[in-house]
Amino acid sequence: MFLSLCGVSARLWQNHGAEYLPWVCEALDLAKGGGLTLPVVYNTGGYETVVYLEEEPNHIGVNLTEQTIYDPYRAASFLKESGVGELTLELERTHDCFIACQVVWPCNDPATPVISLRLDYTDYESSPLPDERQIKELLAPVVLNCIIQVEEIFPLNKAIIKYYHPDFNPDEHGMTWRTMGISLDHDVPRTKELLDTAELTDG
Repeated sequence: MFLSLCGVSARLWQNHGAEYLPWVCEALDLAKGGGLTLPVVYNTGGYETVVYLEEEPNHIGVNLTEQTIYDPYRAASFLKESGVGELTLELERTHDCFIACQVVWPCNDPATPVISLRLDYTDYESSPLPDERQIKELLAPVVLNCIIQVEEIFPLNKAIIKYYHPDFNPDEHGMTWRTMGISLDHDVPRTKELLDTAELTDG
């Protein structure tokens, strides 16, 4: 199959092939012996760990373009064992909005998880369309409550808040959400000022 693509493609592209990696490597060796000269790109999308990929040093050169690694299985296990996953479900029921935590690991410190909070707030009740100050007044109690409760278990690195109102004009991509990113430095008090100083942007 690899050799048949030599005349029609500039490169071979392998997406998320972890479960087939041993056989792919074996096939590449055979294809190379048969004249394969195309470059091969292995696109992990961040789903495989550096340790896993380095088990195939003759076939894969680990080129980290991101500063963090996302491992969905490890993240799910961490959220379950730490209790953060169960807490976010409770917070969802309390505040009636989507709440979740994402876990990644820094490339330079793969033993230390970095957690961010995601909160999606849908507002069908405010009329007329609130301005930015009013939006932050509305969001502050919910966002701060979630941050404080999660950080009783594990410190957060940042919070990503998405706010929807049906009267928003769609942006250039057709999105009617407004997004606010909040950096959660450990020495900054968890007060409404976190939201006041954050920028509310389209998308």
